[in-house]
Amino acid sequence: MAATEQSGDSHRDYGSPATWGDVERVRLSLEAQIARSETHLTRWIVGVMAAGVAVVGVLLGLLEALR
Repeated sequence: MAATEQSGDSHRDYGSPATWGDVERVRLSLEAQIARSETHLTRWIVGVMAAGVAVVGVLLGLLEALR
């Protein structure tokens, strides 16, 4: 009996539709995780940029006050 036909064996038959379904499920799961990470990173970058603009505004205000 071939290794891919034995139950419980770690070798899988990659020609099997069930296996491709497993691969597709994992791929979709990874895409969802990547999308969440990209959203989180984008929000973080926008927050950092907004904080930077606020700091520059405060510094310019202080410079104007000290003139």
